[in-house]
Amino acid sequence: MYKLLAFDLDHTLCNPDDPIDTETLTFLYEAEENGLKIAIMSGRPIMYIGGLGRQLELKNPIVSGENGAYTYYDISFPPKMYFQNEPTDEQKKMLLHLRELIQKKFKEKVWIQPNFTNFAVFAMDDSYRDELAHFMQDYYENVINDDSYSLFFHPDGSIEIVPPNINKGLALKQIMNYEGITKEEVIAVGNSGNDLAMLKEAGFSIGIGYKEADITFETIGEAVMFLREKLQLPISAGEHK
Repeated sequence: MYKLLAFDLDHTLCNPDDPIDTETLTFLYEAEENGLKIAIMSGRPIMYIGGLGRQLELKNPIVSGENGAYTYYDISFPPKMYFQNEPTDEQKKMLLHLRELIQKKFKEKVWIQPNFTNFAVFAMDDSYRDELAHFMQDYYENVINDDSYSLFFHPDGSIEIVPPNINKGLALKQIMNYEGITKEEVIAVGNSGNDLAMLKEAGFSIGIGYKEADITFETIGEAVMFLREKLQLPISAGEHK
């Protein structure tokens, strides 16, 4: 019996600029009402994910931000329970140095996501996205030069460097240990490389346009239909009340 569903957010539950659709929301409500715990695990800042969690009106969501650096229960201030995976001072200095170089070189051409741990940057225009990508790749390979860090190129165009020992798989394992849930009782759903550790930690994994999973669908709607059948939930015809 499955007890926990862990979802990436962007390009999984919804596209970055769109809300979560009604059918997916209804599925989340009904899964929770049937005793499953819902975790939303994203590379976005934890306060962003926490605000989203409150608006979703789930009863007891678990939210994790910055690729597992921060995991909050109860999404209140302060949270009822939280896990925190901090980089070392040296790792923070490395990414702070990168921030300074990016700001000096690209100025207003980029937007740096306001994270505490990992470094995520967006080109504000497609015309210099390649230049930014080359700069980030070069810094990763020749300055950081440490494959315990992770470099991700995301579908939304953002580029991200994550310090060692911070990933969604570690955060999911912390949740499982706290809840007393086994690997076989977890389903994880994601769409890109920063979800891979989470997908591997789960007993069953679903990719949204991502082949590194037990099964892959092109859309979250298809995945929801599959999950309803797998979890033996009824096919809903209406919205959550």
